[in-house]
Amino acid sequence: MEITRVVRLDYPATVVNRPIVNQLIRHFGLDVNILRAEVSPEVGWLLVEVRGLEEDYARALDYIRQEGLKVTEYPPGQP
Repeated sequence: MEITRVVRLDYPATVVNRPIVNQLIRHFGLDVNILRAEVSPEVGWLLVEVRGLEEDYARALDYIRQEGLKVTEYPPGQP
């Protein structure tokens, strides 16, 4: 089943230069729309809308967490 979710990704300094969004698109087949972002050399965050198959979305969140990012999922219709 295809889903659309809004997620905040908080990047620590150790991964701020890694192509995480690229991986979501290329390796998990997700559509990613960046809604807001703030990135510096030390830290960063992205508010993204993610669309794709529910299974791919779940696998992608596991990957993101393993990479050291904090993930905040919002209920549909928020934030």
